[in-house]
Amino acid sequence: DYFAPEGVEEVCRLLRERGDGGMVMAGGTDLLVKIRHRLVRPKTVIGLKKVRGLNQISFDKKKGSP
Repeated sequence: DYFAPEGVEEVCRLLRERGDGGMVMAGGTDLLVKIRHRLVRPKTVIGLKKVRGLNQISFDKKKGSP
């Protein structure tokens, strides 16, 4: 199964409901390669592309992390 939630709360709910069979996919490159090589076999893939705030990483040298 594939899900494309739009909020962090929904991602967390799906991970709880799907248990160990759920995996998140941010861009897909790493996970899709592992699936193709049969290194992982997730029952559920949860895409993070539509979740606001998870599309970038920022860093400030003075503050450390955001």
